[in-house]
Amino acid sequence: MAACLIALALAGCSSTGSAVSDARQSNPAGLTRQQITFATHIARREIAKQGSHIRIAVAQLHPGTVHQSNTGHTCETGTLLRVTMIGSFPHTTVAPMPGGNATVHAEIVEANPTTGQECLIGVKTGQVQPPDGATRLVPVG
Repeated sequence: MAACLIALALAGCSSTGSAVSDARQSNPAGLTRQQITFATHIARREIAKQGSHIRIAVAQLHPGTVHQSNTGHTCETGTLLRVTMIGSFPHTTVAPMPGGNATVHAEIVEANPTTGQECLIGVKTGQVQPPDGATRLVPVG
C-alpha cells in the first residue's frame, strides 16, 4: 500500500525480454567503476523494495541538480547519476493521464554520482526505451 501511495506521489516527478549484459562491455556513458557500482546497488535496492521484474537497467551521467527531493536528500553537485530500470512493476500504480494508461514500465532514480545517495525517484508509463548512450548494468534482478 505504501508503495502505491509513493508511486502516486512520484508520477509527476519523472524526468524524462532481453537479459542485461555485463558492465565490462564498452562504457559509452563514461561512468567510473564506482559510479557503476553505485548504479547497480541503487537498481538492486529498488527492485527489492518494489518487487519489480527488470528487463534492463542502465545508468548515465547528465548535468543537473535536485533541490526538491522526494527522498530527503538533495543533489547539488551539478551532475546527476541517472539509473533507469525498465520492466514490470506490479506493486507500483499511478493515476492514469487522460487518454493514457497507468501501467508503470520504468523507474528512474537520480543520485549523487560521488556518493550514490538517491535524491529523486520517478516512474514512467507507456512505451519506454533505454536512453541513448547509457551503460548497461550487470544483471540486477
